Amino acid sequence: MIIFTEGSAGHDNEDVVLVRELPDHPSCWIGAIADGQGGRFGGAKAAQIACESIVNAACELPFQRLTSPGIWWDFFRTADSSVCADSQAGFTTMIAFCVLNGQVHGASCGDSAAYLYNAGLQLVELTAGQEKNPQIGSGRTSCRTFSSPLAKPWSLLATTDGVWKYVGRDKVTDLLKTTTGRDLASLLEASGRLPGSGKFPDDFSFALIEG
Repeated sequence: MIIFTEGSAGHDNEDVVLVRELPDHPSCWIGAIADGQGGRFGGAKAAQIACESIVNAACELPFQRLTSPGIWWDFFRTADSSVCADSQAGFTTMIAFCVLNGQVHGASCGDSAAYLYNAGLQLVELTAGQEKNPQIGSGRTSCRTFSSPLAKPWSLLATTDGVWKYVGRDKVTDLLKTTTGRDLASLLEASGRLPGSGKFPDDFSFALIEG
């Protein structure tokens, strides 16, 4: 597993990435990536609360329940309520997922993106069809659930919008098909940096899990 997150030039990082291995199930993961809404108050706080809310809730449940689409709706509603209840929190996008028993399950709202590449088989954009609004923190968030089998060797890449906007969706998916591990992470990072300054034009975060 590789996690990378860095703020844009001159701004605090409002992205949060949180991934945990299930304690009783090695190589099974629960994760969340959130992009706090910039340009208004409390985006980073919203992202932190939302990630912690969903990952903590998922880790406390029997793992069999994590395969149900309904449970991911419940997680997103709980995260929405938790963010709304904090007066210091604003709004955030969210992708949350579980890698378990040869499948990935989860949900998303906003404009971050998650891709699954089952090597030699197919590339799946897990977050296709999601809606940007209403975001978590609005009190009326919605989400799009997803589920897909994993065929080894596979790569799961979850990114905030700073990655796909400034690397480019086509290049992100091309790199995912042709590169793995630290090489993939390094190429994504290098492709997103501005020439000259080496800074990022936006918060830039991703989580890469492979199996």
